[in-house]
Amino acid sequence: MEGAGFVTAIPLVAYVAASKRLPISTVGMLFYLVPSGLFVLATQYYGEEIQTGDIITFAFIWTSLVIFTWERRYTARRNRAEIV
Repeated sequence: MEGAGFVTAIPLVAYVAASKRLPISTVGMLFYLVPSGLFVLATQYYGEEIQTGDIITFAFIWTSLVIFTWERRYTARRNRAEIV
């Protein structure tokens, strides 16, 4: 277990290095995709029990992301239309 800190730090350092090269919107989306992926992995692969509150929270988070993404695309299209 002496190398556990080093092994844990490698993906974090790689993530920070990659996030400097990505648009902030992509990095922000990753902050939602990773925990969501872990949620699906825990429930489907490891068989953790899903409670009603977990489903409600998951639905609220992804509903807000859909609304946010739709609004960003709508605003971008409107701004492009105003320029032309």
